Amino acid sequence: MDSPTYILIFTKAAVLLVAYLLSIGLGVLIHELGHAAMALLLTKQTVSLRVGNSETAKKIRFGRLELTLSLRGFRYGSTSYDRSQESLSTQIIVALSGPLGSLLAIVFAFIFVSTVSREGVLWLLLLSFFVANFRILLVALWPIKYRPNKESDEVWLSDGLDIWRMLRQNKG
Repeated sequence: MDSPTYILIFTKAAVLLVAYLLSIGLGVLIHELGHAAMALLLTKQTVSLRVGNSETAKKIRFGRLELTLSLRGFRYGSTSYDRSQESLSTQIIVALSGPLGSLLAIVFAFIFVSTVSREGVLWLLLLSFFVANFRILLVALWPIKYRPNKESDEVWLSDGLDIWRMLRQNKG
């Protein structure tokens, strides 16, 4: 391969990496908006949506929705409301809505990745968006505990583990 070919490959790889990182943040926001939208529809509560984990996060309020956004820790997000005030079925539907948001993002990206020319930057952006949301969906459904912030002892449950525990609680 000649030098211009290496430069082209390096440039495409760099675009893919940057697009993937941006897509992770956007994908987490889409996933959490899935939870938040359903919580807003099914409850009368204020719903808090958080992406990232910085003290200097940007806070925005839209009616009953409180958004807290930060670039630091953008791979993690959460949506919260007082679950004790809601039925188990409402809690399960809200928990399923985040993965549904991720699934819709995957379908959207797949449709466009399949129809756009593979030669352009747009294809790389859409491919990154597809892969990032696929990763988010897998992590959300996999029944695991994780720490969104290494400096804290806080432990979060994946949507899959949260739903599994709710279903088990209902049987007990």
